[in-house]
Amino acid sequence: MNSLAQYKEATHWALFGENYARYESPLIPSGQDLAAFRRAIASWRPGYRRKRLRVLLCGVTPAIAGMSWPDETDLLGVEKSIETIHALWPHPAGRRWPLCGDWLQLPQADGSCDIVAGDGSFNCMDYPEGYRALASSLHRILRVRGLLLMRCFTRPEQPEEPAEVFADLHACRILSFHHFKWRLVMAMQADVTRGVFVNDVYDAWAAAGIDAKQLSERTGWDEKVIETIKFYEGKRTQLSFPTLAEVQAVLAECFQEISICHPGYPLGERCPTLAYIRREQ
Repeated sequence: MNSLAQYKEATHWALFGENYARYESPLIPSGQDLAAFRRAIASWRPGYRRKRLRVLLCGVTPAIAGMSWPDETDLLGVEKSIETIHALWPHPAGRRWPLCGDWLQLPQADGSCDIVAGDGSFNCMDYPEGYRALASSLHRILRVRGLLLMRCFTRPEQPEEPAEVFADLHACRILSFHHFKWRLVMAMQADVTRGVFVNDVYDAWAAAGIDAKQLSERTGWDEKVIETIKFYEGKRTQLSFPTLAEVQAVLAECFQEISICHPGYPLGERCPTLAYIRREQ
């Protein structure tokens, strides 16, 4: 990456970090999601004999990094972008650190972690092979009976078309811009094995010719929240949205499912928290 590209990347993430406080569910974990994490841990832990827990967090999601973890927990947040770490790491109290690294090439020794957690981590991979690669990497570092705890984003069995989402926007049938944006991202995915590039989502938004100020006046949404879609412009980030059954099919290859929790907020049916334990193979 040349110096101009590095500058643009750093600027992008600095602006993203400044605007992160404007994000809400379903884009970021809510109190309901964090409660689901804590319930899953509380249910799993009585049968797990280690007192001190080593947690690996895929990414640096502030709400998860800073949530109330059990006493005697060491947490390491692994994120491949140093700019993202600088923008989002919340510097929580306790034994918690960020590390710039690749989830598929983790430096942790085999069977050295008790919990692996994340938010939308699998959705950053291509389906199904990228999901398998990540599952294998996390399986390697988890101890037997260790906990895999992930909030995932899943598309509905009957996918929407982008035109449907825009129609609901124009008819004021959408709760917030975050809900509109996430529905549009999922609707733009024509094939789960190809996923969706977020720049294509921005192009669809731009082609619709919607004026952010007018939309704000009509809906009451914060214009600066509406403008967060500009973070997608020019980005080649690729996301994938399998169905819940498709996610389960991959994870079942090396993990045992113990619970699924859907939050009660709008679009919560697309944001399950999945709890699995590592089994021996």
